[in-house]
Amino acid sequence: MRILLLIITMGIASCSSPKHKTVTLGSEVPQGKADLIHEKHMFQMSRQETINAINDCHSANLRAIIYHSRLKVTGRFIPIPVSIQCAPKIK
Repeated sequence: MRILLLIITMGIASCSSPKHKTVTLGSEVPQGKADLIHEKHMFQMSRQETINAINDCHSANLRAIIYHSRLKVTGRFIPIPVSIQCAPKIK
């Protein structure tokens, strides 16, 4: 019953809201506008890709910032790495 009510509410809300462009990582988010990305459109980084990206940041004397998402597996949420960016070290 809750799921049906949620689907109906989301359907009404999505039909009545104006269309706006998708916001990607690293871009500035307009005030109050952001899209949720479904897990089928988001790709998990492999363990080796994550390690290589972190090592690349450290070798350039930068710190690694890990953007992650949560995926529900067996009743609990597990963080998965989606993107890694390098940033200056904080002193």
